[in-house]
Amino acid sequence: MYWPDAARAQVIEKIPTRRLATFDDVSSTVLYLAADAASMVNGHNFVVDGGASVVF
Repeated sequence: MYWPDAARAQVIEKIPTRRLATFDDVSSTVLYLAADAASMVNGHNFVVDGGASVVF
């Protein structure tokens, strides 16, 4: 998705981590959930957004 530079900068400025999520951010979460280490995790929503959902 293309965002004009000014609009992109305004959004990033509001995100606590000051960046957008990358493929690696999301895939790391998916790999964790697929691993044995997450065998006791169930019934949760994992929001991978750098805290954006708290501010918007």
